[in-house]
Amino acid sequence: MDREYIIIPKTKQLPFNRTLINELDDSFWLDQVFHHILKFYKNHDSSELKNEITDESNKEYPKIENRIARYIRRYLRNNVEFEAIFDVNGESEANTEVEGYYDIKISNTFWKNKNYFPFECKNLILNSKKKHTNKYVYYKLNKNKYDGGAYRYFNGKYAQLQDFGGMLGFVLNDDLQDIKNKIIEKLKIKFDTSPSGDLIDKNGIEYDGISGNNFTFSSTHYRNGTKFKLFHILFPLN
Repeated sequence: MDREYIIIPKTKQLPFNRTLINELDDSFWLDQVFHHILKFYKNHDSSELKNEITDESNKEYPKIENRIARYIRRYLRNNVEFEAIFDVNGESEANTEVEGYYDIKISNTFWKNKNYFPFECKNLILNSKKKHTNKYVYYKLNKNKYDGGAYRYFNGKYAQLQDFGGMLGFVLNDDLQDIKNKIIEKLKIKFDTSPSGDLIDKNGIEYDGISGNNFTFSSTHYRNGTKFKLFHILFPLN
C-alpha cells in the first residue's frame, strides 16, 4: 500500500571497489538506512501489520512494540536490496530471532569503525495513564532509578562508541503532531545525567529532519563533552 506523502531519500550507488567502500562515511550509511526504513513505512501491508497488532493486543501480557519491531526486521530481511548490504537483528523472545541489545540494529561489515544504526522502539499514545511519551524519553522507574528510550543513549547503555542513534515511535492512537510536540517538550527536560543528554541549544531540534518528512525530526544533545544526534521516526499506525 503506497503512502504518497512519504519522501524516501535517494541513495548513492555503492562503489565496486572494496577499498572505496571501506572509506564511506557515516552519512552515506545513514542515508541508506533511512531509505530502507522509510521504504518499509511507505510500502508495508497495513492490514497485515494491523492484524499483528490486534493479535498481540489480545494476549494477556501484550508486547506490541516488540511485535512491530519483529515485523519490521522480518520485512527488511525479506528485502533483497536491503539484504545485499545490511544485516538486521534485535531483541526478541522468539526462538527464531537473533537476540540482541537493541530493538533493531542495522549493520554491515563495510561500515567504518564498525559503526551501526541502533533503534529503540516505543509505542505512542497520549493516554496519561500509560505514560508512553514519558517512556519514549525519560521517566522515573522507581525511587532511585530512571529509564526511557532516549535516556538510554545518555546513561551509558546505548551506542557509546558513536555519535548517533535512532528512535522509532509507533503511533497507535491520537494525533501524530500532538505526540511529536509532546516528545520535543519532554526532550527539553534535563535528565539526571545532565549535562549529558541536554539539548545543545534552542537549535537542538531539527523539525522534519529526514528528507522533510513531517513524522520525523532529529535532536542534538551533549554527551560526555561531545555532540550526539538522535534521529526520531514516528510511524502513524492507527
